[in-house]
Amino acid sequence: MAEKIKVLHLINSLKLGGAEVNLINIIEASDLDQFDVHVGFAETGPLQARFEHCPIALFQFVQRAHKVKSLRSLLTILTIANYIRQNKIDVIHTHSFSTQAWGALAGKLTGAKVLEHVHDGRYADPVFLRSRGANPDQFKLAKQLNRFSDKVLVLTKTNEDYMREKHLCAMNKVERLLNGIPLSQNGIRKAEDIFVRYPQLRERKIVFMAARLAEGKNLEMIFELAAQLKDDYPEILFLVAGDGPLMEKLKIESKQKDLEKHILFIGFYTPVKELLNISDIVIHPSLMELHSITVIEALSMEKPVLVSQHVGCHDEWFTHRQNAFLLDPYQPQQWSVVIRELFEDDFLSKEISKKGRLLAEQTCDIKKVVNRIQNLYKELTIK
Repeated sequence: MAEKIKVLHLINSLKLGGAEVNLINIIEASDLDQFDVHVGFAETGPLQARFEHCPIALFQFVQRAHKVKSLRSLLTILTIANYIRQNKIDVIHTHSFSTQAWGALAGKLTGAKVLEHVHDGRYADPVFLRSRGANPDQFKLAKQLNRFSDKVLVLTKTNEDYMREKHLCAMNKVERLLNGIPLSQNGIRKAEDIFVRYPQLRERKIVFMAARLAEGKNLEMIFELAAQLKDDYPEILFLVAGDGPLMEKLKIESKQKDLEKHILFIGFYTPVKELLNISDIVIHPSLMELHSITVIEALSMEKPVLVSQHVGCHDEWFTHRQNAFLLDPYQPQQWSVVIRELFEDDFLSKEISKKGRLLAEQTCDIKKVVNRIQNLYKELTIK
């Protein structure tokens, strides 16, 4: 029997973020007969129980994440390098910018191969990032760190084109790969169980959104849509799942605008598919996103999806009015018009939903995604 390839995934935390959920999806679909999987992290979080349930090794390399430009980074790099040597790691798979910084340098010290998986704006145009309220200065070291990567996985053609235009690395190192999810709907509680827990959700037209409640997620859109639609659809409810620093501010604003009957900030909720199951429409008006796991889950559950155009992979992945709706995130009126249309046209809603499910099957099956990643591990470790 061939010796297992030893892979060390590095991520900042085990919190409920897109990169973190993507990582646990990858691990749960991995072939553990061929790969010995390790996960290094800085901060614990709600996903830790799922990671612990997997037959893998967990390694907390620091007690709390810190900035890359910190003297503590030297100790972090040496700690990771020591773990790599002790466990004879073959491939380091990084899932955040800071772990790329630490992991790439630890790989250089130990000879382990580095697979850089991009879930942020490090390879986006700084002008675009600033226009969306993000600070590109945090990624100033991206080009230098990229030199230590043996392969780079990006989520969007825009990232790929930017790297080519700026000559950031040899393009034969770069591959584009969308996120994946398990497409099965097993293990989801019945809708009635959710209604017993949250009776205010019963007999409502639910427009669902999942996001970290923070800047860049375009959360003000919810208030504008609710105000535009509540008179014509008194039963409409915008159901928002997620937590974050803006939670209390948003709840206060909802009360001040007399929209509490039409907006519910439900907080952290897992699995999100249970809320998707009772929803009529899913919206994702984010100003900054690469490839949302929640959007893939919505497609897999045959829900009509409205997303921001010119954001992340949306324009290259979706076809407007065929498998989703691509809308201007700065024009709430566009979104309210489509929501009305879907409420009034059940045939359109079902057709869009069916084609969305087909798109998810074709492009986001976690089994196919993991197979490509595992082939990269094998390619990197060929002697």
